[in-house]
Amino acid sequence: MASDTAHPAVFAVGWRALLALGLALATAYLLAATQYYATILVLAALMLAFSFGAARRRLQARGAADSIAANRTIARLQSEQKRAAQAQDHLQALLDTVSAALLVVTEDGRIESTNRAAQLLTGGNAPRLSDIAAIGPEAATAILNIAPGTPGLVRLADGRLELVSAGRFAGGGEASRLISLQAVVGELDAVQLKAWEDMSRVLTHEIMNSLTPIASLSESLSGMIRQDGASPESIAAADTIARRSQGLAGFVARYRQMAEMPEPRRQSVSLAVFTREIRGLMQDRLNGIAYREQVDDISLAADPDLLSQAVINLLRNAADAVAGTDNPAITLACTREEDAVVISISDNGKGVPAEHRDDIFVPFFTTKRDGSGIGLGLVRQIALKHGGRVEVEAAADGGATFRLVLPEQ
Repeated sequence: MASDTAHPAVFAVGWRALLALGLALATAYLLAATQYYATILVLAALMLAFSFGAARRRLQARGAADSIAANRTIARLQSEQKRAAQAQDHLQALLDTVSAALLVVTEDGRIESTNRAAQLLTGGNAPRLSDIAAIGPEAATAILNIAPGTPGLVRLADGRLELVSAGRFAGGGEASRLISLQAVVGELDAVQLKAWEDMSRVLTHEIMNSLTPIASLSESLSGMIRQDGASPESIAAADTIARRSQGLAGFVARYRQMAEMPEPRRQSVSLAVFTREIRGLMQDRLNGIAYREQVDDISLAADPDLLSQAVINLLRNAADAVAGTDNPAITLACTREEDAVVISISDNGKGVPAEHRDDIFVPFFTTKRDGSGIGLGLVRQIALKHGGRVEVEAAADGGATFRLVLPEQ
């Protein structure tokens, strides 16, 4: 740019100096009475001035053209940069709408970038995959061992089952992996829930159609044989039939709860008030147990009646677990985790064997001698109806912790 401004200045000075010189010589000749040569000198000076002026204008035009070209190049680069930034923003916005957690990690598990779902999983500050509390070191190793193009199921440290896919690429000279974590429990639970509801309706209908006349006839038979002076064995047999019929009818009625569970009628529920009411209802059942509550000031949108059923079932389950335990203790805690509310019930009982943790929420599965296998299945369905889930994990003191995880809104 310095040369562009120097050339016009030189020419400006040059043609003015030559013009002045020509005029001075012309004046001298005029004074010497040589008018002819004076005229020639004046014309020569003017021609030089015009030639210098034309050259100056050409250089200025060339400089202007170069400047215009440079400005156009700069504008083009700026436009390309703007389009690239917009494309990157659009891509990030698209990735943030994906429900799967997407992470770019190095081969040794260092996290390089994430989408919004992954940020919720990581908490936004985990430097490595194994540092994410919800994943844990064991699951992180399993995730990094997933071969590209071969999805696999991995259970995270928090109990969630995830479908993991991986891709490998090289960026900046360093090999990286694109990891996708897609929760499958919710989808599987929804399908399983629908299947159980359909089957339950059929079973309860068919069983009740047969059971109702059996119960009625057995009661009539018991009364008739008593009047006829039947043997004690016959009377006992008739009473047994009637009693078992009534017991089976009660079981079917409980099972029907799962098949005919209403949709939640949500309202704002203060957990401080809610847990106080539950404590009053369970007072007799918790007698002799060290019962503690750790309840944050939280409200959530839920059906209070269904929620009460779920929590009461979990407390009964915990009370059964600590029966016969020295210093039995149960803790009910209500906390907020990210965009969810967690109601957890911990006990210091026998705990749940790892091989049974996936089965205890299946209807009819029970490890209790007199259990029906309905209670925890009912809790699971209530959680699913609210868009949540129920989890079980080992408690710190050797018992079990059941976590009812529900969306806050």
